[in-house]
Amino acid sequence: MRAEPSIAYKRPLTNHRLIAKKVVMRAEFLAPADKALLEAVFERGINAGEFAGAIDKNGPETMRRRVQRLVERLGSSPYQFVMRQLKDWPPMQRKVGESVFLRGLSQREASQQLGMPIHGVRREVERIQSIYDNHQQQQNALWIDNK
Repeated sequence: MRAEPSIAYKRPLTNHRLIAKKVVMRAEFLAPADKALLEAVFERGINAGEFAGAIDKNGPETMRRRVQRLVERLGSSPYQFVMRQLKDWPPMQRKVGESVFLRGLSQREASQQLGMPIHGVRREVERIQSIYDNHQQQQNALWIDNK
């Protein structure tokens, strides 16, 4: 007769699954290659080192760092804010927000990809950053008021 695992034993596994599900869901806005990498690691359970060996492009440690950086970006407050607000923004602001904040392109890369002047991209990034900063200040003020 086999003993049933305790609830405490099951909880970490459940937490890992929830985290993996969130990572894959938030990866929706990443570049296709980054999204595919995170889906392979978090949905299909492929080790980042194995993934590196399969594509024979980068070493295992480089691939692990790439996964770590992507997960950190997905968990960052600015990423989550832009992801939630994106649909309410005007088209150009949406495109710049998606390129710079979600896909992680530099302003120069976004400028080239979007076919717009660098100063236009910079202006939109500053606007988005200002919106985000105001949102954070409001959140902090609510938190302090509710203490």
